[in-house]
Amino acid sequence: METIRPNQKRAKLARMFIYLVIVLHAVSIVSGYMQYDLLLRARDIGITDQEAEVNDLRHQVIAILIVMTYIVSTIVFLQWFRRAYYNLHTLLPDRLDFNEGWAVGAWFVPIINLYRPLRIMRELFEEAAAFLKKKQVSTYVQDNEWLMISWWTLWILGGLIDRISWRVYEDAETIDELINMTLTDMATSGIVVLCGILAAQLINRYNQLEKVLEVAAGDGAESIPAVEIISRED
Repeated sequence: METIRPNQKRAKLARMFIYLVIVLHAVSIVSGYMQYDLLLRARDIGITDQEAEVNDLRHQVIAILIVMTYIVSTIVFLQWFRRAYYNLHTLLPDRLDFNEGWAVGAWFVPIINLYRPLRIMRELFEEAAAFLKKKQVSTYVQDNEWLMISWWTLWILGGLIDRISWRVYEDAETIDELINMTLTDMATSGIVVLCGILAAQLINRYNQLEKVLEVAAGDGAESIPAVEIISRED
């Protein structure tokens, strides 16, 4: 059987960039509120060209930073996700439903990307726990089902709202349309923040689980003391 490959650095990088995305979206919410206030004043009493230009520049800079960070965070998350699934394959080659390539491909295939990434994430936790149980490793593994469902619901909801907003407000011109677009963008950013927090928790929890998997796979259960994977206070 092949040995599992190190995945701790990938987990750390994935969490770091997800946190950065969270921070930038939080900043975007603040910027959105400032734009909302500016639009209200523009509708009621008017604003100067300089105020409008400063607002547009601020919003554009934040948007560019979000796109750049989002791209990098997606790459490092998928690298971690695939490595985690690959490692589980080395331990349980005949038990998993898909090959490790689907840990990346499932995110990009239409329709399949609505459910398979969640199924693979669930499989990671369930099969890892089953492997440790088979190895008779004494562990406490917190139930992650609610966390996975919440994370995935927010991911789908955020993407759906973003697509609808883009179609509805793509040609927004009136102040009222811009106000509604700004409020929708703020709501989407709020969803992204919550989704990112849950994603970082999932990575952290599986990272702890994977550390024990590595020891169990290499040394056998007799060399592993009782381990608490996730504390009850988490």
